[in-house]
Amino acid sequence: MDVNIAALGEQLYRSLINAISASNWPAVEAMFAPGFQSAHSDGARDRATEIKTIIGEKIAKCNLTEFKVTQSGNCLIVTHMQSVEETIDGQRLPAVSSPRLTVWVQNQDKWQMVALANLRPLD
Repeated sequence: MDVNIAALGEQLYRSLINAISASNWPAVEAMFAPGFQSAHSDGARDRATEIKTIIGEKIAKCNLTEFKVTQSGNCLIVTHMQSVEETIDGQRLPAVSSPRLTVWVQNQDKWQMVALANLRPLD
């Protein structure tokens, strides 16, 4: 069966945003692979730190556009633009469009994110 990787990659990221918006923390945690790493303008994070940061965020309106998806072996590489109104560490950040990159690996029958690059400056 052929899989539409563009649709799958977009669906994976949108599922993550929906789970975060719904405060469905078990679903969010299940989407992160054990060896996960992320890169942000304020430094790198491991899986536990990333999840803790996400749990502390308050997401309002989120706009996702310009998805591009490629596949390498059992990995999907997903890039897109994201504009999100969010509160991090009590500070309300305005919605600014910035690029994001995620890498998803297929572990048996489920996809998990193994890497994320958030290129939004945290002024």
